[in-house]
Amino acid sequence: MRVDDESQHIKDTKLRIIYLELQRATQMMRPCNIKPVKIIKNGDGWLCILGDGFPVELVRGYGKTPEEACLNFDKAWCGEAD
Repeated sequence: MRVDDESQHIKDTKLRIIYLELQRATQMMRPCNIKPVKIIKNGDGWLCILGDGFPVELVRGYGKTPEEACLNFDKAWCGEAD
């Protein structure tokens, strides 16, 4: 590997690390990760809820997978729910 190629490889690697750290930080700032939510199986799907459960949960998201339920919770938290 030539010096120029090695230098470019190092720069690319550093940029990739920065990108991954930004993704990690963004994940950690999602409402479902900073609020004390519960993720529970509900029939064929999953619920991500904030609160003590039915009928007094504060915010909830439903999905076919835990991740989808968390994404829908995040949308509901931000007022973007369908």
